[in-house]
Amino acid sequence: MAQANDIRGVTLCMTDAGLVAGTTSTITTDTAVEGSIGGKFVTSYAAQTNTAPGTTDYAGETFETIPDDKGTVFVMSVDAAGALQIHQGALQSLDSSGDFITFPSFPWVDLDTYMPFGYIVIKNNSGTVFNFGATTWSTFEAMESISTLPLRPQGS
Repeated sequence: MAQANDIRGVTLCMTDAGLVAGTTSTITTDTAVEGSIGGKFVTSYAAQTNTAPGTTDYAGETFETIPDDKGTVFVMSVDAAGALQIHQGALQSLDSSGDFITFPSFPWVDLDTYMPFGYIVIKNNSGTVFNFGATTWSTFEAMESISTLPLRPQGS
């Protein structure tokens, strides 16, 4: 008797994007992002050098401003056409040392439409507001390339 295929219809990034902070508020990836959504290959997202990620999310909504003493997580993904799409998680408070009181959870991502390839954890204890896509990278906690969404973002 043949064994059933337990991984059909998977959404998976098959390359390590090498996601890092670019200059100022931009992102850089070392390689093209390749993968699948629901088992179908997506159009590659070409390697990026100092690319502005934009100031709106996957639905066209402006990202929520991150006030001082708050933080969140952003998930970087591509759609089937290979276009960058970003999801923002809920804001979480920081303590007086600048650490999360409750570490943020990933936002909901429709894995039938978007293929995550990385995430960015932001901790803003700069004394001013942080606007994703506009504020210089000085407040991020972690930028991680991923093949699938982990159970939760990793903190340092």
